[in-house]
Amino acid sequence: MAIATTFMRYGHGQNGIIGITLRPETLKTWAYSMHACNKVVGNLDSMRDHEQQKCPSQTHHNEEMKARMKSDGEDRKHLREKLELCIDPLNNDL
Repeated sequence: MAIATTFMRYGHGQNGIIGITLRPETLKTWAYSMHACNKVVGNLDSMRDHEQQKCPSQTHHNEEMKARMKSDGEDRKHLREKLELCIDPLNNDL
């Protein structure tokens, strides 16, 4: 029992203090950093939850929208028409 008590007093595991120390500065650093990490995680969680409530999740990219696909098709058509008016540099028949 004394060994377990000593270990729990001087060291801690499972995401806690690692190593054997009772130095106050080390313990303060550990305690303050855990609080700061928890605040950051909490803030990130609340931001994620707020974004999910504000806008529904998007299941596809804007490039896959019907309007964008139609616009791209028209652009390809106009480009094809423009290129047909140009001289083909690989055609030796001219």
